[in-house]
Order: sequence, then structure tokens, then C-alpha cells
Amino acid sequence: MATTKYKGLKLGPGAINNKTDESEFFVSNRLPYNGTPGIAQYSSVATYGLGDAVLYQGVSYNSLQAGNTSNQPDTSPLWWSEVDGKDGDIWIKTPSAGFPTGGSDVEMYIKASNVWQGTKGTPFVVSLVDGQLTPATALEYPSSAFRYAQIDYTVKRGTGDGRKRSGTLTVLHDGSSPTPVYSHEFNEIGIDINCPFTVSYSGGNVKILYTSVNEGVALELKYVIKGWN
Repeated sequence: MATTKYKGLKLGPGAINNKTDESEFFVSNRLPYNGTPGIAQYSSVATYGLGDAVLYQGVSYNSLQAGNTSNQPDTSPLWWSEVDGKDGDIWIKTPSAGFPTGGSDVEMYIKASNVWQGTKGTPFVVSLVDGQLTPATALEYPSSAFRYAQIDYTVKRGTGDGRKRSGTLTVLHDGSSPTPVYSHEFNEIGIDINCPFTVSYSGGNVKILYTSVNEGVALELKYVIKGWN
């Protein structure tokens, strides 16, 4: 499976891990490159197939075509796509067979200080707005990236474990209808945190929207997204 790059993954109004709240993201069956072995250095005499990965001057590239030879990666955009990413970008590693099928398969990384950071099952953290009376985006992603998405999440108010909701949103959308089909299973721990979710679709993107009651208490969202294409 080739590494595929998508644009415009939005992760709420707050910062993700103190980085940008809109990022490019990559889906691949390999890990992002942090100096670890497994990706060959580019050779001008080798012939590369579609999706083959190489390193050139410390940057990772994927071949965009079969029969790729003598095309220098940094000067041949029709033949190579840079997949190294910048700070704030996201990498989702899938099993070799395709998209994740369970929690233990999920590996999500964010690039910070020029290094891909994350581990298997590590959630992203987003600050939501207390008193958000009109629907706002908690999470947005291209339907072309996740035609079927499973989003495991926890929303917490304040500190400690007194008030939170853990749940799973499953969303099906192939871009052919105005409204995604979705289900939502969750469990409130403590009293209602007063932060409901809805799902919508526009501009090619599925949007997980939220509102919140004004309580003067901070809201935090943690989640892992996985899906089948």
C-alpha cells in the first residue's frame, strides 16, 4: 500500500498537542521515518514501482508511478510525492492488509520539533470551548480518506475523573449523499457533561460537531480515529 497524503484534517478549535489545528495527514502501512531502518536510499539507476518508498537527502518520498527511474525525488513532482511532513502533520499507520480493524492496530503520530511523536493507541487531545452554543467542529476529515470511520473518544470536564463521557461514533459516508449514516454509543461517568455531538457533511468533508453548555468548566476531547476505505 502506498503512503497517501490528504489535506485539511481539522482537529477542533483548540491546538492538537500544542500544534496546529489543521494539518495534512498521511495514511500508510509503514511507520513514519525517524531515522529508523527499513527505507532504502534513492538510487538513480534503480527502477521503482508505484508506492515504493525511498529516502533522499533525509526526506521520505513515495513513487507516484510504475517504471520510475532516473527521476530525482526533490525535482520530479510528477514521479515522487514527499511524505515526510511538517510540524503539526499527522501520520496514521495501518496494518499491512489495509485500514485498522481494532484498537491495538491503531498507530497515530504527530510531527513536533521535526520528529514524529506517538505510539500505538495514543489518542489526540483537543480543547473544546465551554459555552459553545452554536454547533462547532470537534473533528473534520475527508470522506475520501475514511468512507467508514470509527472514532473512539472521551470528553472530560474539569480535572480528575468525576465527569466524563466515553463513547464510539461510527460514521458511513461515500460522498454520494448529503447526510452521513452514523451511530453513537456512549457511557456518561458522573453527571451529564452537557456536550452533545452531531454529524454533518459539506465540501467533501465529514464533520463531527458539538455544542456545550456554559458552565465555566474546561472541556477536553481525546480520541483515536480508525476506518476502512
